[in-house]
Formats: sequence, structure tokens, C-alpha cells
Amino acid sequence: MRTIVNQNIESYLSNRYHYNQPVRVAVIPFDVPETFARPGEDMHHFGRRLAKNFQEELLQRGTFSIVELFDRESWPGKRDDFFSGNYQSIDYARNAGYDFVLIGHMQDIRNDEQLVVYSKLIDVSNSVTVWSAKATVTSSQREINKGVDSVFKGTGRPELFYFSDQAEEVARCTVEEMIMADTVPEP
Repeated sequence: MRTIVNQNIESYLSNRYHYNQPVRVAVIPFDVPETFARPGEDMHHFGRRLAKNFQEELLQRGTFSIVELFDRESWPGKRDDFFSGNYQSIDYARNAGYDFVLIGHMQDIRNDEQLVVYSKLIDVSNSVTVWSAKATVTSSQREINKGVDSVFKGTGRPELFYFSDQAEEVARCTVEEMIMADTVPEP
């Protein structure tokens, strides 16, 4: 069984750490459907892109001293681990000397408008999930482009899904809620 606190992160940190003690966060590349995790260059692995977006947002907020991408994108059972205890993620982060680990899971795509991402911030010293969320970002940009394309005949690109824009938005909104919220209801 895991405890989920879902409280304001700054409050949690002030209760657990000395004010000038550096706090290290590992951001593990998010678990994404296989079609979004092409091998090769990092820019083609959407799970790594999501993690990078979260890292950038956390760094921009300045709540944590150190926020690093953890260079471990997959292992056997990673998807199952997210929904059944996060033991491997916690072990990897703890063994690497991190205080927290941020992990995420992208739900399989069900339509061309929504991107659904689950995320958790876990204190690796006590295995407590300090914060968790399910974020859904909706974009009508693809439909709008199809409409413009039908009027102007061939100027748009209806095949574009705008996932990069949605990934930036899901990271921005999730981190904002994580850092700023006093209390967030359990998902």
C-alpha cells in the first residue's frame, strides 16, 4: 500500500528538509505507447520529450535545487510498475542518490484531440507519493486546420496532431498545480 499526500510541495519540502539543503529530483522518461517511443534520437522518443518538458517546468519554478533527466527510459515491467507500487523507479532513483523521482505514464491515444498523462512525484526516502495527477489536454487545432484546408485547398497539414504543443501544456499545467496547489483531491 502507498500513501498519497497530494499537498503543496513547498510545504512538504519545508517540513522534511533544512532550508538550504539541496533537493535532487530524477525525472524518468515517461512510459508512452510504443508508437511514440521510436528508437534512435532522443527527439523521436515522446516519453523523453514529456520528461524534458516536466524537467524544464520544474527548473523554471525553482522549488527544487536539482532536477535531472534520469537516463533510464525502459525496463521490463515499467508500465505495470507505474500502477502497482513504483518499486523499480524508487530503487533506481534511490540508488542514484536522488531525493525524489518524478514518473509518468501516457494513456493510449483514443482520439485526435486529447492527450492524457498520469504523473507522480515520489519521496524515495520513505516511498511516499507526495503528489499525483491525471492531466488531460485537449486541442482542436487539428480540426481547425482541416477546416482551413478545405476552404483554401491544400494549404494545411491535417496529418499533424500537435502532440508537442499538448506535451508542453500538460507539463506546464501539471507542474503549476503541483507547486501552487494547497490541497489537490485524490485521483
